[in-house]
Amino acid sequence: IHSGATSVGMACITVALHKKCEVFITVKSPKEQKFLRDRFHQLKDDHFESSEDFLFKESFLHMTRYGLDVIVDDLVGDKMQASLECLAENGRFIEIGKNHLANDTALGSQIKFILCIMNLKIDLDNVLKQFDRWTLIA
Repeated sequence: IHSGATSVGMACITVALHKKCEVFITVKSPKEQKFLRDRFHQLKDDHFESSEDFLFKESFLHMTRYGLDVIVDDLVGDKMQASLECLAENGRFIEIGKNHLANDTALGSQIKFILCIMNLKIDLDNVLKQFDRWTLIA
C-alpha cells in the first residue's frame, strides 16, 4: 500500500489487516511510519519503506521472494513502473491516481490495455460519490 498515511492508505490498511493479509507500506517519512505504527499495532517495522526513493522495490521483492499479490498505487513515473515490477504473477494492481490514465503516456497506454483485458477499472472518484461518509475502523 503506497502512501499508507493518507486516508485512502489507512482505509486499505484496515481492510487488509481485517482480511489477515501481510501488509507492506510506503510512507514519505519516519514520522508517517510512527503515526501508522501507533494506530495499527499489527504492522511490522520491517514492512515499511520510503516512497521517496526506489528501495521499496528491492526490499519488498526480497521479503516476499515472488512479489506482491495486490498493490494499491498512487505513485507516478518511474516509481509507478518500479511498483508494477513488484507485482507477483497473477497479482492485482490498483491504481488510485489518474495521472497515467488521463495523460497520453506509454505507461498509461499499457495500463489501459491491462485494464481492458482484466475488465477491471476502479474509478475512486465515482466510488466516493456513492458514500456520504467513510468510517475508518482502526
